[in-house]
Amino acid sequence: MRPLECQLYPFMINRQENRVYLALDQGCPFIQDKLKNKSFLEYLSYLKDFFSDPLVRKALKENPQVIQSYPGLLNLVEIKF
Repeated sequence: MRPLECQLYPFMINRQENRVYLALDQGCPFIQDKLKNKSFLEYLSYLKDFFSDPLVRKALKENPQVIQSYPGLLNLVEIKF
């Protein structure tokens, strides 16, 4: 069992001001070749659905320590609570 952040990487949960985003670490060498790939876009769609689930949002809200501020990431989707 790996921590959530390790399971998601190169995606991360990023806090910016009062908002929370599903973000991408563009510094990851693997992701540079995959950004326009169909499988990448399908996985991004899966993650959007995953973080839209009320139970997942509730878990994030109850465990704010997993939400950190990471400068320099590409924010993809806002996660609303």
